[in-house]
Amino acid sequence: MSAALRILLIEDSRALARVLRPALREAGHGVDWVTTLTDARACLSEERYDLLLLAKQLPDGDGLSFLSGLRSQGLRIPVIAVYGESDEPQERIACLKAGADHCVSAPIDLPELLAWIAAAARRIKIRGGPA
Repeated sequence: MSAALRILLIEDSRALARVLRPALREAGHGVDWVTTLTDARACLSEERYDLLLLAKQLPDGDGLSFLSGLRSQGLRIPVIAVYGESDEPQERIACLKAGADHCVSAPIDLPELLAWIAAAARRIKIRGGPA
């Protein structure tokens, strides 16, 4: 089992959050869930997270622009971007250029997502924690 992470899920889809939150908790992770970038900013200013799961599009803005801003401010924690039903390379490239460490498209393959989170946990452990 991988190390428990504190994860901020930034996703406006209640249906997706209803699937992800229990699965992440069952895997041993702590999960806070917000539906807007405004709430995400507030959480990030008050709490320390090990990983972000970030929707590409949210009601109050573009998740990738938000991520670019976080990276320009020096945020180095792993980010997995979640985007809509598309397997187009340009979608993945846009996520990676914005600063995502990995990206997944809907419908999400839960075992694969959990494996990516476990890989991020190993990297965090190796380098001594998120920065």
